[in-house]
Amino acid sequence: MNTAKELERHSRNLLAALARQVSASTLDQLVENVTHALAASLAQGDRITVAGGDQRLTTRLQVLNALNQGYAIEATPAPLVLEQY
Repeated sequence: MNTAKELERHSRNLLAALARQVSASTLDQLVENVTHALAASLAQGDRITVAGGDQRLTTRLQVLNALNQGYAIEATPAPLVLEQY
């Protein structure tokens, strides 16, 4: 599973919902989706930033604040690290 792409997809859905002013229950579900995708993305070591920026976002609060302010999120997959035993 590409956690970075999942996070970006859920983030775009949340941004669109904020623009449309959807119901509170729909918004809660979209925030939950972003939260789960963010947890998976952070666990994988993906690099998460505001689109076009270089400051790394490392917490749920930072990501949700950026989305609430209308900023798109970029997630770059963590590099695959192969260890030699």
